[in-house]
Amino acid sequence: THNFSASQGFGSGRFGPHLDGRSLPGGIGILLDEAGNDVYEAGVFAQGAGYGFGMGMLADLAGRDVYRAAWYAMGASAHQGCGFFLEREGDDSYEVSHYMAAGAATDYSLSVFCDCRGEDVYQARNASLGYSLTNSFALFIDQEGDDQYCLFDGLGAGAAQNEMSRSFRGLWPTFGFFLDLSGTDQYIHLSACRNHAQWRQSGGENHSNEHALGIDF
Repeated sequence: THNFSASQGFGSGRFGPHLDGRSLPGGIGILLDEAGNDVYEAGVFAQGAGYGFGMGMLADLAGRDVYRAAWYAMGASAHQGCGFFLEREGDDSYEVSHYMAAGAATDYSLSVFCDCRGEDVYQARNASLGYSLTNSFALFIDQEGDDQYCLFDGLGAGAAQNEMSRSFRGLWPTFGFFLDLSGTDQYIHLSACRNHAQWRQSGGENHSNEHALGIDF
């Protein structure tokens, strides 16, 4: 029910398994915004997202900004992609209607989300805020500010899950990290997370290869 946005810093290669089996790397999308109070709105795959051997990057350097998206956004990646998101300063708002956003990766992918300064509000449903699925690496960092985090259901905020742990891919690790480095923060619908604490979450069956850590300093 949401459009395939492929914009606002999105990169895609050619992911062959869903086509003829032939994959090709490439596709780099970069969005750089230096100043101003901005509103970013998208559906699926946007705002620093990478897909199928592609790389997407979004960097906003200043302003009170609003980000809205549905799926695979705000530093997210899928199927050997890379997604990078940098918000340097400002009191920002992040609204995710569905899943896999703000430092989320799946299927041999890499995602990094960093908000450097500001009192920020994060809201998502599931699988976001430093969430890694099946042999991927996801990192979420909020450096400064009194922030609010809300995740309505499921895993997130420093979680790793391997849905193929009983196959050969169970041999490869999955990494999901959440770091809030300062401030007095609020966690809503996140029972495992607390201010000035640390936690570990995993959702698959092969916990020995699911490496997750959340820390609120």
